[in-house]
Amino acid sequence: MNTKPQFHGSDLEAVEAYYHIPKEQIVSFGANVNPLGLSSYVKEQLAANLDVLSSYPDRNYTELKTAISQYLGTHGSCDAKTPSPEHIIVGNGSTELISLLIQTRRPKKALLLGPTYSEYSRELTLTESTLSYYNLKEELDFHLDIPGSLTVKQ
Repeated sequence: MNTKPQFHGSDLEAVEAYYHIPKEQIVSFGANVNPLGLSSYVKEQLAANLDVLSSYPDRNYTELKTAISQYLGTHGSCDAKTPSPEHIIVGNGSTELISLLIQTRRPKKALLLGPTYSEYSRELTLTESTLSYYNLKEELDFHLDIPGSLTVKQ
C-alpha cells in the first residue's frame, strides 16, 4: 500500500526526510509562526511590558473579549447598541480553536479537503465522526475536481 506517513507540518526534520528538501529551504506554516520573525515594534513592546509575565492572565479573557468586541462592534442582538463580548471566542492558537469548534459541533460526518492540517482529522476522530477525504491534486493546481473520487475511512 502506498501511503504517506503522518507527521505534523512543523516537524521540519520529517518533512526534509520524506520530501528530500533541505529544512533550511522550507518556509514552515505548520506551526502558526511568522516566518519573517517578530517586528521591531513587537520586540520593543514585549521588552517594555515584561512585568506582565509574572502573573496569570484572566482565564475567561474578559478584557480581551471586550476589547475585540468593541473594536469589531459585535452586538448581543440585532437591535443592541452596546458591543457584546459573548460572541467572541479566543484561544491559545488555532489548534485549540479547532478543537473547541469540533467538540462543540460534534459532527457525525465530515469531509476533509487535503492536503490539510492534520489536527482536523485527529479532533474529528476523537468525536467519532465518520470522515470522508477529498484529496486535491497538484497537477490541477489544488482546485476541486468535482467528478473526482471520495474515500471513506471508518
